[in-house]
Amino acid sequence: MTLEFGKSRLLLPALLATSIGLIGCGGSSSDNGGDNGGDNGGGGGDTSDAGITVLPERFDFGLITEPNLDQVEPQQFVISNTGTRSYNISNIRLAGTDPDKFSLNERGGDEPCDALPFSLSPDESCTVEVGFTPGDDFAEFSAALFVENNDPNPTIARALSGTLAEIQSINVAINQVNACPRDPARVFVSVTDDGGFPVTGLQAADFTLAEDGGAGGEFGAGAQPAGADTIDNAPFDVSLSASLVMDYSGSIADVPEFRVNMEDAAKVLVNTLADGDEAEVIKYRSVPRVMQEFTEDVNLLLEAIDRDPNLDGATALYDSVDFAVERISVREKPRRAVIALTDGENNNGGAELEDAITAATNDDVPVITIGFGEVNVGDLQSLAADTGGVFYNPPASDNLDATYQQVANLLFEDQYVLTYGSELPPEGGKVKVSVEFEKATAAILEGDAEKAVLACPE
Repeated sequence: MTLEFGKSRLLLPALLATSIGLIGCGGSSSDNGGDNGGDNGGGGGDTSDAGITVLPERFDFGLITEPNLDQVEPQQFVISNTGTRSYNISNIRLAGTDPDKFSLNERGGDEPCDALPFSLSPDESCTVEVGFTPGDDFAEFSAALFVENNDPNPTIARALSGTLAEIQSINVAINQVNACPRDPARVFVSVTDDGGFPVTGLQAADFTLAEDGGAGGEFGAGAQPAGADTIDNAPFDVSLSASLVMDYSGSIADVPEFRVNMEDAAKVLVNTLADGDEAEVIKYRSVPRVMQEFTEDVNLLLEAIDRDPNLDGATALYDSVDFAVERISVREKPRRAVIALTDGENNNGGAELEDAITAATNDDVPVITIGFGEVNVGDLQSLAADTGGVFYNPPASDNLDATYQQVANLLFEDQYVLTYGSELPPEGGKVKVSVEFEKATAAILEGDAEKAVLACPE
């Protein structure tokens, strides 16, 4: 058995924890976070002429597992003057419960602010950045970013949170099996931790692969190990076909925040395509509509994501997944994946959840699901897990682009490829992959997954 691992871009953080409540909502706030210095920022007063705003209103760095702390990107905050006269920004600071677990860069971001104190004219804005720096402490932390100014609401607070934790478990998913011909066969595997981060750096000796040619029953009775534990560090160059299936039902398309988030996710995925990869864009409501045929041209895909599909009617999620699976199953790329961006609701069409799962497994197509809005978590988890995919449901208060990039990297970069000589009969069978991961504390975490190996065409 040989092992390859694809990794050519830095993995951005998974941001999957729940956000804390906002300290000082809106344009006015007193220093309710308590900055241990007895400082009260003031606030209140007539808000009719308030001009300074700070966005986003809150930010949760999420659950970061300890090996991935160096992957955490700082969050940009935009300070704007929406009033009709100039205002002075006298101070920008961190305070609250754990201000030492976060870092402030007063000159960071896309449009760095001037050195303090500075003035903002009407319609002018500038940026600062806040990082998450918990050190070696495993806990949940919170603080607030305070912007002090001379508008009618002199202190604006924006809530910050983040959690640093040890890895407690790993999840193994067999995404796809290429076993026709049987020798060589390739098994594509993703390994993630309980924070949603890919587990990288595994060696061939950390994997155990076995096959079972028996029909049905528990894996093991006729199982035999396959191949020898060797490793190949060849570049990861296995091209992929991806079908983006986007939900334009009323619960998504009619809510600007959800629609924008979904389209942003699709753009991040498209922009992560490597040379030789291809994708298509399908949008659906009562019926699926192909907005862009399979292409390697990123610009065509981005244009299709922005184009209004002009759809109406109820929601045919599983018909649309079936449609995408059928289209992608005939593509010639070695790897394939359907990526469903949706809230998981289905109230139209002939296909049900089990039909979509069966169609995907029969063609060995993993379905990656990303949830938006009021998400049907159970169904989207099943659709992903039962087809060899992965489910993500990022909270709306997190850095969504970072979550989308994590999904893209997991799919396009952070897969293991196990290559071996299969001894399964032509009619197929099952393959099982077990993984052992040694933590920094020397504790061993284990995970495994099974997947059917399809019959080879005669």
